[in-house]
Amino acid sequence: MFLHIVVSINNSELHRYNFTETEILIGRSSECDVLLDNAGISRTHAKILRQGNEVKLIDLNSGNGTFLNGQSIQEATVTSDDTIGIGKFALTVKLSEEALPDSEPPPSAEPPPVTTSTVFLRPDETRKILQQTQTPKAQATTQPTRPSQAESGNSNSLWIFAAGAVVGLLFGWLFWG
Repeated sequence: MFLHIVVSINNSELHRYNFTETEILIGRSSECDVLLDNAGISRTHAKILRQGNEVKLIDLNSGNGTFLNGQSIQEATVTSDDTIGIGKFALTVKLSEEALPDSEPPPSAEPPPVTTSTVFLRPDETRKILQQTQTPKAQATTQPTRPSQAESGNSNSLWIFAAGAVVGLLFGWLFWG
């Protein structure tokens, strides 16, 4: 028997999962089977246990709770077409004898507008970004340069001359005024 989980937010499908495993971990950690990358989600938020044809949803003492069909739960039995609520995410559960195809969201003709809201990445995209950011940076090949003695000497001399002229004018005005 296959357990299908469709992850969505605001009725927009983000990802589909097919599982045959008996234990499925849900949370923010990259170690989870269903990765929900959002600060409101605990690292290990909940788990689904399959025992034969029975499916149980267990909250793992998460900070913001786990909901089944809108009701807060600690442990509950899940049936096909139930909706699990975790943070902003809705996870629809389906049980069947056949695997459903994993799907990518349909490509849109225009890219979505850039917003200041949460960005949702699939687990493979998150891992790819993390791998790219953890590669060692190339060492700088050039050393910083300092101005030559002649350049800095001319600049300093000009400032000293200007300061001396101003001081001289002030003293002349005060004494011979």
